[in-house]
Amino acid sequence: MIKQLNRFERVAKVLIYIVAGMLPLWFVPWPAGVEAGREVSFAVIILLATVFWLFSVLSTGEIRFQASPVLYASGLFLLVLIVSAFLSPSATVSIWLADSIGEKVFTALLGFLLMVLIGSLFRKE
Repeated sequence: MIKQLNRFERVAKVLIYIVAGMLPLWFVPWPAGVEAGREVSFAVIILLATVFWLFSVLSTGEIRFQASPVLYASGLFLLVLIVSAFLSPSATVSIWLADSIGEKVFTALLGFLLMVLIGSLFRKE
């Protein structure tokens, strides 16, 4: 018997598909001024997918995700990034306001959320 997908989980999956579709476009070197738009669109889509996944968890009453050494290692890496950002002389720049996207803790947090979402939404029953 095929288990019917929760509507919130279905919306979260569609948002992850949108991220996968837009990912190549985010790497295209557009002229200056587009960098913030890429980061904001990535953040909004990932945060919306996380909210819909949490609604799915609340409606079904169970939380399931794929436990793997890669997930634990990336969680530990994210924890190290957060601690180093708070111990830096300018913590707000390290967390939110760095010029490069890859230098922000917030971007690493979004990447970790994306990894957890992919592991939990696209699991095998």
